[in-house]
Amino acid sequence: VQHGAMLALLACARTRPPSLPPCPSPAASHCGARVRRLLAEASTGSRHSVFKMAAPFVMSHLAQRRHAVLHLIALQMLPPLAAARPDDFARSHLSDALRHIDASIRDPKYRLDALGAHAALLPHLSANAAREHLAELTAPVREMLLKTSGGRARAFVPEALLSLPPLARTLGDEMAAPLRELLGPLLQLPLSSALGTCLTDLAAEVPSLARPLRDRALDLVATILAGVPWVD
Repeated sequence: VQHGAMLALLACARTRPPSLPPCPSPAASHCGARVRRLLAEASTGSRHSVFKMAAPFVMSHLAQRRHAVLHLIALQMLPPLAAARPDDFARSHLSDALRHIDASIRDPKYRLDALGAHAALLPHLSANAAREHLAELTAPVREMLLKTSGGRARAFVPEALLSLPPLARTLGDEMAAPLRELLGPLLQLPLSSALGTCLTDLAAEVPSLARPLRDRALDLVATILAGVPWVD
């Protein structure tokens, strides 16, 4: 059953000539959901087999954004793929996955899904993997908060903040140095629920920066009590 579901998904993606549209959305979505369940529920031995079959599909369709449905399924499959075999994923696929996620974030059509996949991927990384790839992992939020060499920052969306708390939970006070670079613009962001959650979580996980983060979180509480409208 496991291999049948995988083969159906891979055939759906690979056997259609490029000139034809991708397989119908409901069928593709059903296959993708089935594979995600298999990755989550399979025994240790079969999980390795499913991982080996699913990884090429996911990485292939992360790189090809022409077929929107299959690309979105690939984004959704990244977190369960990383959870199934964290070390194998980090060693063989993490760098490429982050590069393709970054490209998807640049495309407004995929931006929110890519940011969600990025944040959901992070809890499955070991501390060593997070340290090794920290610059890549913080790149989306860093590029939105900081001005580029051309003098303009990438358009900011609150969902970009979702990646910071999982990294802080993994690395603790090791996140203080990269966060200090972001602290000024982070504390000046418009009010939003994502910002409030981010500041509260970071203050709990990064003790050396707790005071400015908590002060800003208290400002948000005062603003709510004053009846000032939020961004979201």
